[in-house]
Amino acid sequence: MRVRYEYLFVLSVLAFGCGDETTAPTPPVSGSHTWIGSFTEGGVRGALSLEIVTENNEFTGALVITRVPDLSAPEHLFVRGTIDDSLHLELDTDRIAYQYTFTLDAEVDSSLDLSGSISYPVAGVFTSFTAHPIPKRSVNVQLSYELSTYVRSMVWDGSRLWLSTLSDEFLRFNEAGEFQDQVIVYYSEGIRWTSGALTYDGTYLLGFLPTTIIGPGGTINASALYEFDENGIHRRYELPHRTVGLAYDGALYWSLDSQARQLVQFDALGAVKDSVEIDVPDPHHLEFDGQYFWTMSWYTMRLYQVDPFGHAVAMFDVPVSNPGQVPTAIAVQGAAIWYSEVVGLEHSRIYKLTPE
Repeated sequence: MRVRYEYLFVLSVLAFGCGDETTAPTPPVSGSHTWIGSFTEGGVRGALSLEIVTENNEFTGALVITRVPDLSAPEHLFVRGTIDDSLHLELDTDRIAYQYTFTLDAEVDSSLDLSGSISYPVAGVFTSFTAHPIPKRSVNVQLSYELSTYVRSMVWDGSRLWLSTLSDEFLRFNEAGEFQDQVIVYYSEGIRWTSGALTYDGTYLLGFLPTTIIGPGGTINASALYEFDENGIHRRYELPHRTVGLAYDGALYWSLDSQARQLVQFDALGAVKDSVEIDVPDPHHLEFDGQYFWTMSWYTMRLYQVDPFGHAVAMFDVPVSNPGQVPTAIAVQGAAIWYSEVVGLEHSRIYKLTPE
């Protein structure tokens, strides 16, 4: 796969200097740059992603930041600033009229790692952080097609692509994008059901319904898991957190708990076996290709390749029909990635992509 490393030499020169302190000026920085970072403040852990586009040492970009358990959802901030041998960013009030302040200052070392501090008074965040660059790669579009429905989730079952739709039906397509059939699943008498996350274990599909458990200690956002196929639901069991993505690794299942920002491993009875933190601050949906997990960034509309320890190892651009579109689902078919986005009122576009 071809990785865009054009900026590595430029920033390493900035970190080390030019070798001639008296005559050589700092060269301008240009191009796009991406980092994944983390911080800990007291008992709170956080993650961030930073994407910037630079020209003549000035930049604009987007930063996504989340804290667990303080923030119930990630925050998406438009930023601007300067970069030479250090990086300074603040909120870009030309794009959004922010009513608060956010600043980030960091040094850039020879490996392009960032280390510095965050000041976010409105959220009570005054902390140090570290971040490392992540390769940005691209994808080739094999095919695409549009549907007059909202795609909630999807999965490849070995021969067909299942699409879970907002119109309470599952649609199945072959790998050429040709419609095969429609499947209706009932979770209660006369009540149709589709799922906001899907996986396939070689025999059955697994989906969920959000549930809330009320107990002496308060409420817990949980998930009712449904094992099903085209003949209907075969079994139900519970998962003690709200999932936004499901995957199967060949032996056990994995759930993406976005509120805790964790990948949670569980068995066919719903018993939790393990969990790992995930680098991505705003993960949405989950897939496993036999070696890596895949998820996507809700705000920046990027695909992330994640290793079994939760570390993001690469980021991929995806096609965007128009600015402001919303990503809805991903699925893995061998080396191909299926991806969907909303392109209008209850309209979705499906892409079959090959990472470079």
